[in-house]
Amino acid sequence: MNEFITMTTEGKIKDFMPEDIVSGAHSLVINTIYFEAKWEQDSSEESTISRTFRSTGNVQKETEFSNERDESRHYTEDEEMEVLSLRYKDTSSAFNIILPKKM
Repeated sequence: MNEFITMTTEGKIKDFMPEDIVSGAHSLVINTIYFEAKWEQDSSEESTISRTFRSTGNVQKETEFSNERDESRHYTEDEEMEVLSLRYKDTSSAFNIILPKKM
């Protein structure tokens, strides 16, 4: 499955899922997307900070994060979640980040 995803995304998405998940599965529903566009608003260099990113399996990697507080960003929240929408330039698309308040 990983080989197929790597091939169809021209190497942009690799190691999508651990092989041990695939080996015991009777069926899989998989969705990947590769979307290339510029942000409507770039992050400034002054607002970029270096921090540790933690992913599944306790994998840690030092990476850059945007630490901007921009009133023009589309943000909302309620009792259950926070939502941030980052628009892409010259498209009607946006990257929507949904963060539940309870896990």
